[in-house]
Amino acid sequence: MAAVTAGELLARRSASDVPAFVLATATGFAMGAWLAALCGLVAVMARRRGWHLPRWMTPAGAAPVLAAALVTSIVVVALGWVALDAGLELVRTRPLDYPQTGTQLGRAVVLLAAPIGVLALVVATGPLTRWLAKGRRARFAIATGTTIAALAIAAHFGAGSFVIYFGAGVAVLAVILGAIAAATWLPSAASGARGAGATAALVGITVVGIVGLRHTGARALLLHHGHLTPTLVALGVGFLDGDGDGDLPPWLGGGDCDDGDERVGAVVPEIPGNGVDDNCWAGDRAATPEPPSPAIVDGPRPLILLVTIDTVRPDHLELYGASRETMPGLGALGERGLVFDRAYAPANHTFFAMTALLAGQATERMITPVPGQQAGGLRYTRWLPQRLRELGYYTVAIAPPLVLDGKLSPAELRVDEIDVGPFDAGEKNRGTTSRQIADVAIDRLERWSGKEPLALWIHFMDPHAVHESPVRFPVERVQDAYDNELSWVDLHLGRVLAAADAKVGDGGALVVVTADHGESFGEDGDWGHGFSLYEREIRVPLVVAGPGVPQGRRSMPVTTLAVAPTVLGMLGQPRDEGYEYPSLVDADPSPVVAENPAWLWNEARLEAALIEGTHKLVWSRTSNTVQLFDLAEDPGERRNLAALEVERRDRMWGALRDALEVGR
Repeated sequence: MAAVTAGELLARRSASDVPAFVLATATGFAMGAWLAALCGLVAVMARRRGWHLPRWMTPAGAAPVLAAALVTSIVVVALGWVALDAGLELVRTRPLDYPQTGTQLGRAVVLLAAPIGVLALVVATGPLTRWLAKGRRARFAIATGTTIAALAIAAHFGAGSFVIYFGAGVAVLAVILGAIAAATWLPSAASGARGAGATAALVGITVVGIVGLRHTGARALLLHHGHLTPTLVALGVGFLDGDGDGDLPPWLGGGDCDDGDERVGAVVPEIPGNGVDDNCWAGDRAATPEPPSPAIVDGPRPLILLVTIDTVRPDHLELYGASRETMPGLGALGERGLVFDRAYAPANHTFFAMTALLAGQATERMITPVPGQQAGGLRYTRWLPQRLRELGYYTVAIAPPLVLDGKLSPAELRVDEIDVGPFDAGEKNRGTTSRQIADVAIDRLERWSGKEPLALWIHFMDPHAVHESPVRFPVERVQDAYDNELSWVDLHLGRVLAAADAKVGDGGALVVVTADHGESFGEDGDWGHGFSLYEREIRVPLVVAGPGVPQGRRSMPVTTLAVAPTVLGMLGQPRDEGYEYPSLVDADPSPVVAENPAWLWNEARLEAALIEGTHKLVWSRTSNTVQLFDLAEDPGERRNLAALEVERRDRMWGALRDALEVGR
């Protein structure tokens, strides 16, 4: 278990914090010590009853067979690995979003299926077995082969995001195989002094394990970064989870304040006014009434263009310092409006990010627990399209992702008109829909009589993989194809903005351009989004331009939850206290909260992040792990400061929990 722990943490490049890494590895060793003690107890009891292993299972008889099986399996896996890579290129008729993910998935199949094939092949390895039976060849082959296999498997599984699909069953398999190998070499007897020493060592290791689980940095490495290590911890101390809810008691670093009641814990939503501290924070929250909607007042009614672009990383835009000119049209819009250098999406997945943006309310506030349903229900009372309709606007949604992917019914979108195509989003050319979407938007603008105010929500899908747009930049890697998608969107966004200017005059439309989330390009083995709350997945571009919008740039962190109150504020409407944040035009440097809802790719995390100034705190409610990053000094978010800056950590952690404990 120590080897698997160290291998995965090294594979995921999580060893920059040396003390935390060492302690985390020692904790993995401690988790295995409990299993070793159990195996030893069973062995002693068996020997006292006179039970013995068959000769072929003893070191003298088993070593050649084990060595032959190990050598054969390594050869088979290596050959299968190469063959699968070649086969994937031949049979991939409809790729996954990223070919890299398909390759990872295929290799996972090989690594999981190989042991079955090896068991069959071992039967035919008689000559190899007889050769290994001489001298110490078998011992050397086992030691060498086990080391190579352990490091290769731990590194590959640790770095591969496909563990999401298979779970961490491979960790259990690794432990079982290791236990079998160790048991065959277990001494048949031990002196009393050795037994006492082993007992003392076990006690010491147990203490180290508890310290590691309570240490902020080591706990984050084990339970937040790892795909396999959470299973190892569950194997080691899972039996101490009294209510079986997956959250350990506080003395083991968990967040379950009542380990005898599965309805209480850090991952449980706080239900106000029920007399129970459901989420183990600040007691039972008092129920608060929903603030009334402010009265509608007279004000300007300009043309509104809300443009959202799927999957945009600001570091690929020249507007945010990229060397390649991918979206010059967006840059030109920024020059006559307000650019936000550090804008954050409220979630790392389209559905929750976009519903939260349109509602002006965080996912936590919108989700209501529904018995028997994993995702619960949505509740939003400040829905922007509905508020615009109340102000007399005719609202149109063009290619809205919430409807196109079937996660929200058209009626729930609450707009007057929806145009969903026909676009090529579901066909081979789904990466080239911007032209079609822009054509529909321009046609709608040209048909607008101007007698009633018009609000268009336009969603461009192109930057979402698969990347298939026309080539402007030479494509040598995935990021180049992605940049071509951005350029394609920018071309057609410019067409829409030009049509709007032709209709209402230059700068006469209120324009908001942002994205739903970012994207991972192989960082930590992740391809796509929905994996983490790192900057690459939740930081997005944000530009606001139009009548009354000041020109300039803002460097403080803001959230796209403020889009709805910004639009209404620019229409002269009084501030609605039901929104989470004030207007972006008047924004103060308040902390920003982002979330990773539990039923996405990494379901086990249920993460939330607080961005305050240059610092970001990420808390996983399911594992009770905390990470603190200084984004100014560590933009790659590699160094966890949670164990070093305790005062800042606790203050931000408390503020995050206060923000999450909202009325439903």
